[in-house]
Amino acid sequence: MPAKRGILWCLAILVLAAVVLAAGLDKVAAALALFDPLWLLGLSLLQLLTISLTALAWHLVIRAAGGKVGFGETVIIHLSGSFIESVTPSSKLGGEAAKIYLLRRRADLDYQRVGAVTLVSKLLTLLPFVALAGLCLAWMAVNGQMVLLAVPAFLTLSVFTGALAWICRAQRMSEKAAPAEPAGQGSGAALDIASLLRRAFDFLRQAGRESRNLLSRRRRLAFLALSSIVWILYPVKVLLVTRMLGMEMGLADAATATYVAYLVSMLPLLPGGLGSFEATMALLLSSMDVSFSEGLAVALLARLVTFWLPLALSAAAAGLTALDVRRGHPIGTDI
Repeated sequence: MPAKRGILWCLAILVLAAVVLAAGLDKVAAALALFDPLWLLGLSLLQLLTISLTALAWHLVIRAAGGKVGFGETVIIHLSGSFIESVTPSSKLGGEAAKIYLLRRRADLDYQRVGAVTLVSKLLTLLPFVALAGLCLAWMAVNGQMVLLAVPAFLTLSVFTGALAWICRAQRMSEKAAPAEPAGQGSGAALDIASLLRRAFDFLRQAGRESRNLLSRRRRLAFLALSSIVWILYPVKVLLVTRMLGMEMGLADAATATYVAYLVSMLPLLPGGLGSFEATMALLLSSMDVSFSEGLAVALLARLVTFWLPLALSAAAAGLTALDVRRGHPIGTDI
């Protein structure tokens, strides 16, 4: 598995390098040379605010479920899960298993409650993004523009979000136990797979049942408000990068480039969407009176703040978590 991840990372870096070379290394370097360190510091602080707001939304759900964790621990758990999402082609889903494990270990909750926390948080995080991305795709369609992979990515994400909503609103399942699987029938491998799928489905149903009453209407609205602010801040950062590089661009154009690039990067192709995000954003910006090389410079600087900075922080959090787990200590203490 580590070897496979290494190969995927090498491939992602090669794709990104190919995009830079296609845009013209000298042209991209000339655009990047215009960056201002003070602006970059401000953008980094804005990204730290984004991380804090995301963790705060998670903290609201964990406390509503009865979890006994502090805000600092929530930040570390969130960052640790984000590390898995960033280093694997996981469609932003791979970190959920890590978060479930860490929440079960630290929040003093059973697996059904932890599953409910994860389901509700993922659903309320995705809903604003799906709405914003859908508006951007509709705007592009009206103007006769479309990125090839954006539509299937949007449809896939919409189906997944709809499935989460259905699970969270599922009717109370019957308390009657399912009949036991007859012994000695079928191959061992088939029985193991069937048993695994059945247990996974039962876990989702029970977590969905728990999630129905997990949050009050007021807390749901608070989570949605925080998630919306977080997603709105992403095109704001891109807009600030264009201003830093001396480009004139409206928020609507920055939002379209940002959300469509994130849609494409969510496809499970390369770790963290590396290469696909930058190429998509550069392509979209090049249709907005910006050259492809300048658009790529915007994408690279935006990702420096929104991907590489969080990746460094999440790697540190994951290392801290792994060290605490190995020592048997509570997360974030005695280090």
